[in-house]
Amino acid sequence: MVRNDNELFGSNSWHAALSGVGMFPLGYGPVVDATNADENKQYFKNVSESLAHSVKQLLTHDEYLERLKTK
Repeated sequence: MVRNDNELFGSNSWHAALSGVGMFPLGYGPVVDATNADENKQYFKNVSESLAHSVKQLLTHDEYLERLKTK
């Protein structure tokens, strides 16, 4: 999927929304053959590392609830 500036969602969000309502591609997308597997692996490794770093910054559930009590 390609996103332009007027789109409501990014491509991942569209994928989640459409697959969530049972809409899936009917065939193979040839653009897949034009992608570089090593670049894709590095991209997803970077995303994973970024998410892991962000999660470490979050409070646990109990810490969050405790903080709510003190407000």
